[in-house]
Amino acid sequence: MPDRFRPLGEEPAEDSERVAALFAGRRPATGSADRSPGRAIILLLLLALPLNLAGLLCCTSVPGALVSLWAWRLARRELALLEHGELPVQDTLRLTRLQRLATGMLAASLLLLLAQVYLLTTGFYQDLLLRLDLWLTRL
Repeated sequence: MPDRFRPLGEEPAEDSERVAALFAGRRPATGSADRSPGRAIILLLLLALPLNLAGLLCCTSVPGALVSLWAWRLARRELALLEHGELPVQDTLRLTRLQRLATGMLAASLLLLLAQVYLLTTGFYQDLLLRLDLWLTRL
């Protein structure tokens, strides 16, 4: 019922539910029930994947690790919201899998970062650039 047709003494049902949830110590529902939990995590992991894979050839290991860390933190936050009852129980399996995937992506990005540090100290990139320069001059 629109507010202009509502009797003066009557509160809308959603307002009274929000107030009751607030005084019960829970967070009131803010209309986020229609959003898909984990969507931001998936987008961050899809962004981190090419950054991590290209990290050995160019300097994207650090941004890839940071985006992976962001996705991991977001997954932990979503699972905490699920444990507090603020998200539907049906999303438990999906969020657990996303959290595991984010953990694996974070571990892989850190390993790739360590591999890049090793390759920087051994002179691999200097040799690669010299070979690339020689190949380009022959063309």
